[in-house]
Amino acid sequence: EPSFFEITWLMALCYFKEQNCTVVVAETGLGGRLDATNIILPLVSVITTISLDHTNILGNTRAAIAFEKAGIIKPTIPVVIGSIDDEIEPVFQQQALINNSKVTIASKLTEYPPTLIGYQRDNFDTVTAVISELRKLGWEITQSHIENGIKNLRKNTGFIGRLEIVGREPLIVLDCAHNPEGISKTVESVRELQHGNLFILYGTSSDKDIAAIEPLLPNDATYFLTVFRNPRSADLEQLRSAFGESEKKVHFYSNPILALDEMKLTASKEDTLLILGSFFLISDFFEVFFE
Repeated sequence: EPSFFEITWLMALCYFKEQNCTVVVAETGLGGRLDATNIILPLVSVITTISLDHTNILGNTRAAIAFEKAGIIKPTIPVVIGSIDDEIEPVFQQQALINNSKVTIASKLTEYPPTLIGYQRDNFDTVTAVISELRKLGWEITQSHIENGIKNLRKNTGFIGRLEIVGREPLIVLDCAHNPEGISKTVESVRELQHGNLFILYGTSSDKDIAAIEPLLPNDATYFLTVFRNPRSADLEQLRSAFGESEKKVHFYSNPILALDEMKLTASKEDTLLILGSFFLISDFFEVFFE
């Protein structure tokens, strides 16, 4: 029987056709090679970063995961790769060679739009490389288009919770990072913004390696660890187990809204509050920050 993801992907394709979409940006659900979205023939294939996530399905090495991601490379279709290293480059180059596909590695820019911070700049490097390929295919994409795209990101895409500032006194930042690399990048990015003390509200899914993530979180922050409403949430026992031997200052909550209230009471207006760990956790705060 078709999966939930396969059904919603088919619904999306029907909707795109009904709306006469000019361009669709389609993101794989999991991996790439065997993903339902891989039935399309794109203008450009894009592979952003490779990290150890969903290892029970995609493989337990970055090279194995890269092979699954490289499955979206199509014959003669150009491919843009956001970041690369010696472990994964041979995987991509081999698949590109088999498919006679041109490979472009996104390069670091010297200037960025002022509203972009931290890992958003890395993403912008990839976007710029993709736009370059689209221009070669005849698409007229101007600097004004790019600026308007950044300015109206949430309106145009519905994306929220990606280094999103939702409060100023204290500074409150939402980010849906949930794997080790993503969380490391988020913490690094928040350091650019941080003023005062750092408070982190963290919740994650039960299938994540929380014990591996815990050392990546800064020791100088105060933690409010919580269960979120989605049934995939890690429970308090899992959180206590992962943070039990930690030297970090931690508090545990069974309700994310209560955790946020307590964090606000503890912090001052001069401090920085970061909420991260899962798309599901961020969704619990929709009614708090987005209504």
